[in-house]
Amino acid sequence: MCARILLDFLEGGKEMRKLFIVVLAITLMAGFVYAKGVKGTAPEAVKMVEQAVALIIDAGGEKAFPQISAPRGPFVDRDLYVYVVEKHAGYKRYGR
Repeated sequence: MCARILLDFLEGGKEMRKLFIVVLAITLMAGFVYAKGVKGTAPEAVKMVEQAVALIIDAGGEKAFPQISAPRGPFVDRDLYVYVVEKHAGYKRYGR
């Protein structure tokens, strides 16, 4: 199938060339759309941590930890998530 399409393309069929260009363009656009925004960036991670710290300071741990721990909450974004570590006890809260 692929070989036949390639042969038709190489033989100069205008319709096949148009189809090939459209398929190539869609494939490239889909790749760019998928690649953009799949992973969080360092500045986004820093901003998320700053927001979590501000929430802990403003609302206190008892109110902040459930929000930080929520798997679909505001502190989970793509591959980024906030976790809280107690100095001597290890992990306290995390969203994943």
